[in-house]
Amino acid sequence: MSFPLYKDITKNANDLLRKGYVTAEKYAFKVEFDTTSQSGTQLTPYLQRTLENNVEGELKVKCSCKDLSITSTENTKQDISIEITPSKHTPSGFKWLANVSSNVPELVEKSKAKLQLELKNDYSNTSLAIEHPLGSIGQSSQKPAEGKATFNSVFGSREKGFALGFDTELSLATYSLNTFNTTLAVNKPDIDFALFSKKKFGSANGLTVGVNYFQKLTTSRWTETQVASEISYDLNDKSSAFALGLAFKPSDASTIKTRYDSKGLLGFLYTDKWNGPLTVAFGADWNILAGAGLQHSIKLTFK
Repeated sequence: MSFPLYKDITKNANDLLRKGYVTAEKYAFKVEFDTTSQSGTQLTPYLQRTLENNVEGELKVKCSCKDLSITSTENTKQDISIEITPSKHTPSGFKWLANVSSNVPELVEKSKAKLQLELKNDYSNTSLAIEHPLGSIGQSSQKPAEGKATFNSVFGSREKGFALGFDTELSLATYSLNTFNTTLAVNKPDIDFALFSKKKFGSANGLTVGVNYFQKLTTSRWTETQVASEISYDLNDKSSAFALGLAFKPSDASTIKTRYDSKGLLGFLYTDKWNGPLTVAFGADWNILAGAGLQHSIKLTFK
């Protein structure tokens, strides 16, 4: 039985409404390779040209050492990261992840660590993640360290037909809540329906409530059609927001996605899996209400 993390409760709707569009990406052009050697070592380098004509790149190396999975990442900004996690959950459903990252020129000042604990059982999936700057440990400063702890727990699953989730973030500087979110989702074959609330504390104090909907259809003309919508209302600003999305699969190898939201943003995304390892994606965004020009991107992935 698959118990999702909190962020995955409404994953189908969120992917259709937000994932992959131009505004969700930082590149104007990006080429990415993904290859795995016979020993199981996975290399994922990429190079991208941003909208500001800057060239950026990253190299990710993932390998297995006994029962551990080790991933190292370095980019052209000299940011480095090492992540260690067990390859599988233990029989008791426990899994952990440790990550250390920094910037090479500012090794001490920019270094931070993350520890994530996850526990699965027959009823729920619960995780706790703690992130803290390493450079601030043992140092006296008038400014508290910007560490945080994130806790989320999900009861139920798609197989059970419902899921109730809680997600909260605690500031380790002030030991006060930053956010507290809840989601109640009802799942049926190819249909997701969810009620959610998002609470922010502090200077950006606010409460947003909403509902989203996702459905997958099979038609004679398209191999698959997906529909998603979301409506939310901010109780503090007394304002509402909505988003609509559609996805079509003309064939098993290609997908067409489009979305529109209350900010006037119209998005389009076309993805095609070519013969062999190449996948090409073309995206475009146009803000109708703001009168902004058309933004577009191209992404090539060899995997």
